[in-house]
Amino acid sequence: MRIKTGIRIEIIVHAFFWIVLTFLFIHFNAMSFHYLKGDLMDIPLLFGTGINILLFYFNLFYLFPQYKSKKLNVIGYSLWIIFTVIILSVLENTFDYFYAASNTNGNNVTLQFGEIIITSIINLFFILLSVFYSIIRDWLKIEIVKKKLTEENLKLELNYLKSQVNPHFLFNSLNNLYSIAIKNDDKETASGLSKLSTLMRFMLDKSDKTTVKLGEEIEYLKSYVAMQKLRFLESDDIDIIFKVEGETNFFHVPPFLLINFVENAFKHGIDYKKPYLY
Repeated sequence: MRIKTGIRIEIIVHAFFWIVLTFLFIHFNAMSFHYLKGDLMDIPLLFGTGINILLFYFNLFYLFPQYKSKKLNVIGYSLWIIFTVIILSVLENTFDYFYAASNTNGNNVTLQFGEIIITSIINLFFILLSVFYSIIRDWLKIEIVKKKLTEENLKLELNYLKSQVNPHFLFNSLNNLYSIAIKNDDKETASGLSKLSTLMRFMLDKSDKTTVKLGEEIEYLKSYVAMQKLRFLESDDIDIIFKVEGETNFFHVPPFLLINFVENAFKHGIDYKKPYLY
């Protein structure tokens, strides 16, 4: 919706600019071809303004984008501008000449080289104006994107801070429950709460990491296994064996890479008829 509104505003501003410019050209008789006077200048001035508009948007939407995208080098871009300006300037002055010849006696009407030069300079001005406009427009777009990114980053930071509130509240709650369990001499519950707190802290601290030390991942698994052991009684006659061999701190793995295997081992690997879990 904002994009469509911006396009509408841009179209209105462009239309207003060309209407005002055309009025000023006609009002101040801004014409290089000096044989026409008074109302006879209106049509050639409108034709000249049309040439200016054509050059402005031809460069804005085709030539300059070709140069920015490296499809045209500096020499090629310059040659295109020179060729286009000269052709359209000759066309404009030729139109003025025939229009003047058909609306005056035509005896003293001549097509002079100096008038083509003046027209070319005016037309070149509109080419440069379109370049300047394109640069300003691109700069504004970049600034708008930067502003949006800044706003999005602020929202993300705010959401992150909000997300930290619940974990901290939960950790405090777990600590309170842990204290109650210790107070009531419920060592098993206290141990379970301690292991759960360790698991959650690892999940919160490492969830945004690309990799973690293998040793840290193993400690996380040990805490998970220790917490799962609390489910079983000594009478269940189940042996849970967790072995670590070799050096672990020199290797890195994605976080939570191994937890699914351990979870599935507890979920599907326990058979009371075979009291061993590896």
